[in-house]
Amino acid sequence: RARIAELGRTLEQGHDAAEVDRVLAERAERYRQLEQQPSEEGRAMIVFSRGGTAYAIPLEDLSEIWLVDRMTALPGISQVIKGILNVRGRIVAVHDLASFARPSRDPPRSAWVLIGYGATRDTALLADDVQGIRRFSSAEIRPTPLSLTHKGAGFAGVTGDGVVVLDPAGLVATPGFYLA
Repeated sequence: RARIAELGRTLEQGHDAAEVDRVLAERAERYRQLEQQPSEEGRAMIVFSRGGTAYAIPLEDLSEIWLVDRMTALPGISQVIKGILNVRGRIVAVHDLASFARPSRDPPRSAWVLIGYGATRDTALLADDVQGIRRFSSAEIRPTPLSLTHKGAGFAGVTGDGVVVLDPAGLVATPGFYLA
């Protein structure tokens, strides 16, 4: 509290905006780290469906969810990348998990895009339906089936009710998923 009072005085005096920015960034990082710590109830994840499969992605890896009616298609690229979106001046590639699992040139019929801003890459995932937030304990998540391991490190496991848990960092590090 003393630090906040000190920053308030600094702002009133019009001093050192860089210091204020640094402190606010540190505070945001502390909150982000708290959100990432699994609670006794489990880790909060957004559950969504795409192509008949249910997926979960950790809540802290998402920045926003958009309802979209169209995106800009790009010719001659991977079937996994269905297009791009302009999100407040940031160009974000839209990836299709269904095409990653089973390549398809069919245009997406999805209405939802889940967007995550990373340190090095911004990524968006198509979704047919966003089902909501669920908590999964580590005991509920079984190892990734062998049938998915050939697709890369983007899958963290599967729950007992068949929800595929994604590892976003591993997903964007998988060349077949991320590269056009």
